[in-house]
Amino acid sequence: MAQTRYDDKGRSLLPNEYQKEDGRYEYRYIDLNGVRRSVYSWKLKRSDQTVGKNQDEICLRDIEKQLSRDKQDGIDTYTAKRMSLNSLFDDYIQDRPLKTSTRTNYKYMYNKYIRETLGVRNIADIHYSGVREIPMFDEVRQALLQEKSRQQKEGENNTIIDGYCGFIFTNRFGGVYSAHCVNRAISRIIADYNQAEVELAQIENRSPALLPHFSVHHLRHTFCSRMCENTSDSNTLKVIQEIMGHADISTTLDVYTDLTRKKKQNAFAGLQGKFRLR
Repeated sequence: MAQTRYDDKGRSLLPNEYQKEDGRYEYRYIDLNGVRRSVYSWKLKRSDQTVGKNQDEICLRDIEKQLSRDKQDGIDTYTAKRMSLNSLFDDYIQDRPLKTSTRTNYKYMYNKYIRETLGVRNIADIHYSGVREIPMFDEVRQALLQEKSRQQKEGENNTIIDGYCGFIFTNRFGGVYSAHCVNRAISRIIADYNQAEVELAQIENRSPALLPHFSVHHLRHTFCSRMCENTSDSNTLKVIQEIMGHADISTTLDVYTDLTRKKKQNAFAGLQGKFRLR
């Protein structure tokens, strides 16, 4: 019978869990190719307190759960850390026995909505969203109540996809909206607005302020950007991380840092010529 091992806090370690001399925790496993691998963390559980740059690190037990999910999904986690979603899709679409029309449609949809956004991320950085509590503005609540009232009269969305149900919005056929349908609606809105803006700009003798092309995924990023623009408090940034479902606070901080840099540049641009330098 294997002897129970403990960490420096007296907690029992699970099979394949170890604590190194420097205090880090290690989990040893065998990947899908039969190669021995190890992952590390300064935290065993989420509640563990660390100092400095390690305080937002994912705990070892959560890493183990992710490895288990990846194994069930047939994902080689070690390779996934080094492979982008674009690379995985390209390999998939090349080897998959598909009809020519199906392959063409897959590639079109992927290139139009995924490749330049989510596709550039490494597979290991794309996580399951899970269940989150998300606060909402009063206007959003009112819009959802209107949608609920409409569905009570016309019928609710009873679609089930991969075991998930209870979808909020319903299309005219009673099913869920696809990203393609939403993006086409956005494209029509952009086209109508730009046409009206061009006509108005001609009347007012100015350059038109046109909307660029964007997809539904950009709306999510815009929401995060607007939230970060209006705070510098670390606790609020943690709230934004939870709302966005970012697995790591560094993802949220990347948005905040980029916005802060742009604010500085704009501030100095406004001061240009107002100082005398000798």
